[in-house]
Amino acid sequence: MPDGMEDFEAARSAGVFKSLIGEGLLIHYEEVEAPSGAPDGTVYCLRHPRLPFVSYPWEWSFSMLKDAARLHLDIMERLLPKGFWLRDASAFNAQYDGSGLKLIDILSIGKRIPESPWVAYGQFCSHFLAPPAMAAHGDIRLTGLWRHFIDGFPLDLAQSVLPLRKRLRPGLFMHLVLHARFQKNAQRREKMERPPSGKNPQDKRCRAPGPHPVPQADRFPSLMGKRIRLVERI
Repeated sequence: MPDGMEDFEAARSAGVFKSLIGEGLLIHYEEVEAPSGAPDGTVYCLRHPRLPFVSYPWEWSFSMLKDAARLHLDIMERLLPKGFWLRDASAFNAQYDGSGLKLIDILSIGKRIPESPWVAYGQFCSHFLAPPAMAAHGDIRLTGLWRHFIDGFPLDLAQSVLPLRKRLRPGLFMHLVLHARFQKNAQRREKMERPPSGKNPQDKRCRAPGPHPVPQADRFPSLMGKRIRLVERI
């Protein structure tokens, strides 16, 4: 069974979707029969209400971006006790449906991996921490960079824009400055461990020294409550 289908069925059986829709956090959907022309192997077909309009992060005000961040954190607080989490934390997954801001990516809800940090932590920081921090402590016009960084703002760019005294604030220092440093170290280590072009990766002479694994920036630990307070303080 594909992971997406298994996660969908588990969340549906646990009442996750119904609960989030009832609280106004998730867009309403209904299961319908797959139409003719649907891809082979289609198991479920979901129909959503038509959105009155689609907006993008670079069109949002500062407060709207913070609302989208809080939406993701509110959903995570409700999912974790039930054994689920958000596999994505993209600003493009939040839209206004006429009554409020809602998550529109139903399949981003999946079963949590036991003893694992949040898999979308890095994406959350690049979508919901870096942009408002740059706008609040740098220049509000920097939010226009969304058009160039639709996959999220580079954390090293974000921390370089912040004044030194702002970088030293505990929340920003932990989730932005240190996070950017870990990412840079991981990229450097990955480059060192990559064998030279045309060489056999099994050749010991091509291996970078040291047995240390590539550090994963997304494994940097954090608590949901601290993240919420951090977003509120930006």
